[in-house]
Amino acid sequence: MKRLYVAFTLIALSLTLCLLSNSKVEKSATEMQKQLTVIGDEIKKEQSSNVKQLLDEAEKSWERTEKLYSFIVDADKIEEMNIGFMMIKRHLEDGNKEHALERLHECELMLSEISENEKLNVKNIL
Repeated sequence: MKRLYVAFTLIALSLTLCLLSNSKVEKSATEMQKQLTVIGDEIKKEQSSNVKQLLDEAEKSWERTEKLYSFIVDADKIEEMNIGFMMIKRHLEDGNKEHALERLHECELMLSEISENEKLNVKNIL
């Protein structure tokens, strides 16, 4: 009977950790997407001083989020986001706003993919 309690406790603990990590990933991905949307709007308005400040804030936010994701998310996706931020900055420095917006959109899609892959559903479990 003791083994049954231990097994049940371990299963309950695993499910709880799974649910917590899922909600944290979902919340952080949504916040990052909102920040990237605001940056995209500012790029379209051609307000470069706001864009640099917002991009720096988003990058700092991503660095905090990246620490959590390093335990949960595929390393390739994390690296793609890091490269994305670097390329957005480079395109903005070169004055190529179309490419910066494209890369920004790719980062938004990557965040959507990360949150979709971490959802608890039958597809992801199997």
